[in-house]
Amino acid sequence: MTIQKIIGFSGRKGSGKDTLANFLSLNSVNLFGCNSSIFSFAQTMKLIAVNFFGLKHKQAFGSLEDKNSLTNYLWEDLPHYSEIKYKYINPPKGQMTAREFLQEFGTGIARKMNKSIHINACFNMISKENFPLNFITDARFENEIDSIKDAGGIVIRLTRSTDNDNHISENELDKCTSKFDIILNNQHMSKEEQEFELIKKLKQINWIKNDYNLSKV
Repeated sequence: MTIQKIIGFSGRKGSGKDTLANFLSLNSVNLFGCNSSIFSFAQTMKLIAVNFFGLKHKQAFGSLEDKNSLTNYLWEDLPHYSEIKYKYINPPKGQMTAREFLQEFGTGIARKMNKSIHINACFNMISKENFPLNFITDARFENEIDSIKDAGGIVIRLTRSTDNDNHISENELDKCTSKFDIILNNQHMSKEEQEFELIKKLKQINWIKNDYNLSKV
């Protein structure tokens, strides 16, 4: 059986997690000496949202603009809406955006029933696909970080912040700096600067060969 390595990415929405994971995966043969694949903890849930709840594919997997588009689902129809009303002075009402629906379905319902539900689904996919190197692009909770590290993987934290979304899935890890193997302060970095700095940091912790020539990427 293939020995599988995992690199996880953590950061708020728009921080560059997918972009950098795609960069590393596209160059994984040169950088890591093996093929790779990309996964997310929310992947199975997003497929359920599309195939069962009827969200458009781009609302679950597309751009920030796509994810911020409205769905036909109402805040008031959530099974835990009474908790939301109690929590906020001005609770949200009316149509939910796709992102809001995914946040509430994933955290307010699924994780409340089983905190490891996204972890189990993601690791099952990784085991089934059987790539030697795997990137997880959306580590948002402490137990997700722990699951990657328990599997011998590392977690990269990106600090760029594009808005003030205060949902727990966006801010739970803001103060868990000791959990991360790499912290990339990419708030004011260009795409090329992020790629260069990330490769340099991966070399420092021996995940990339120290003699690797950065100009090859």
